Amino acid sequence: MKKNLKTLFLLLVASALIMACGLSSSAVDEASAPVEAAAEKPAAAPVEEPTAEPTPVPDMDLTDLVLKANDFPNVAFTEVSLEEMGMSVDDLNSEDFTVESFFALLESTNFEMVMGFTTQLKSPLNRVGFDLILNQPDTLLESFIGGMGDVNASEMEELPEFTDTIGDSSAGMTVVADMEGMGMRMEVVVFRHDSIGSFMIVMYLDGQEPPLSLMDAAIKFDEKIGTFLASQ
Repeated sequence: MKKNLKTLFLLLVASALIMACGLSSSAVDEASAPVEAAAEKPAAAPVEEPTAEPTPVPDMDLTDLVLKANDFPNVAFTEVSLEEMGMSVDDLNSEDFTVESFFALLESTNFEMVMGFTTQLKSPLNRVGFDLILNQPDTLLESFIGGMGDVNASEMEELPEFTDTIGDSSAGMTVVADMEGMGMRMEVVVFRHDSIGSFMIVMYLDGQEPPLSLMDAAIKFDEKIGTFLASQ
């Protein structure tokens, strides 16, 4: 299994990024739809109202906003860097989506990988659209599975315990992928905490109890994001 670590790692990264990019573009479309629909209606009599520009979200350096092995002293995690896999954060970015921070933790005895990354949602439109897509977990799941290629995905389900329980809004899903005859359970949670969008994945052997649950990992990361935002 260890010799296939890079393949599994890259598969997870690719799947998560395809899901994230799909969510990002869909979020803008979803949030813009009501505005476009309203524009088609006959104009009502103008009403003068005070105008107020939304408070802009300042640029923040999220580079160090990650989970680390010492965040979970009871689990023997090793931190896996992008550089070890021959990648950099710049490799994860696209025209429509920017990864601000990234982390991956590996527990090699039971084989569990915990991976996550963040992005900034700078405008109210981005945040509204993000939340709208979180209310459509089937869309998220389809995007994630689409990035995995031919892995005979099965047992695709929503994880209702993650519905709006992490951060300000959240959604979770799970799927089993066939990795060279071995069933790997992947659990995903996407959540927004204020102006930060986060994507987290836990992968472990299907049928086994993971050393760290996705819920515990997500709660820890959400707490860390809250502490970071309070310091800004």
